[in-house]
Amino acid sequence: MNGFWVAATAMAFITFAVHTFVGTRFAVPPLRSAHAHVPKATIWLNYLCWHIVTVALLLLAFSFLSVVLGLLNRDVIIVATACFAGVGGVSLVATAKGRIPWYRFPASYLGATTALLGAAGFLA
Repeated sequence: MNGFWVAATAMAFITFAVHTFVGTRFAVPPLRSAHAHVPKATIWLNYLCWHIVTVALLLLAFSFLSVVLGLLNRDVIIVATACFAGVGGVSLVATAKGRIPWYRFPASYLGATTALLGAAGFLA
């Protein structure tokens, strides 16, 4: 069993959990309070994007797990690793453009760490 991929699997599930359970506490209240000021379509588009990311992170975590358990081909790790690299990269760009410290967006370091562990598994 590839230890890097086991670690990447754990990080993927941690990323999902942080997004879902910690992130919701910070993302939803401003959306709820914006109903009076922001167009309804904009608010629901934000909810849609939030839930798409939630589902995508869960599916990616299960993708890593499926490879670790031998249920799927290791090529799935390439796609999942690339997706997590994208998550980390987009998060870093968003924090830079918003002038927000990178450590305030867990997706930047959780996504990057998961991607690095996934890539390291190919070198092991």
